[in-house]
Amino acid sequence: MAGLKYKLCSIGDHVDVIIALSACATMKAVIEMATETTYKYLEARPHPWRKQLWVKGRNMTVWQLLCYMWANGFTPEEVAKGFDLPAEAVREAIEYYEQNKDLLEWEAMEEERRLREKGLLP
Repeated sequence: MAGLKYKLCSIGDHVDVIIALSACATMKAVIEMATETTYKYLEARPHPWRKQLWVKGRNMTVWQLLCYMWANGFTPEEVAKGFDLPAEAVREAIEYYEQNKDLLEWEAMEEERRLREKGLLP
């Protein structure tokens, strides 16, 4: 795009992407905001590029939990029952998503890009 300046922007330990300069500072702010709040049912975990929180005691990110709920049209209570979680845990994940939507959606796009790069998606 005309007039936009780009640079290599490190937004995580091992994630370097070329993005517009204005977006670089924004993504760093989003990541920092995503880790400021303390949650009862969510936790940070080391990952090469993911910064979103995970459901404690599960191998599941907030995005994965919510996509399961949305794809199946379940209520938070139904998801909680299906995964043997407190309903409060699902509501906390929804709240986290609402506060960190940009980060989670960016990570979903990044995951899709990586899968395409490996030839696992068309």
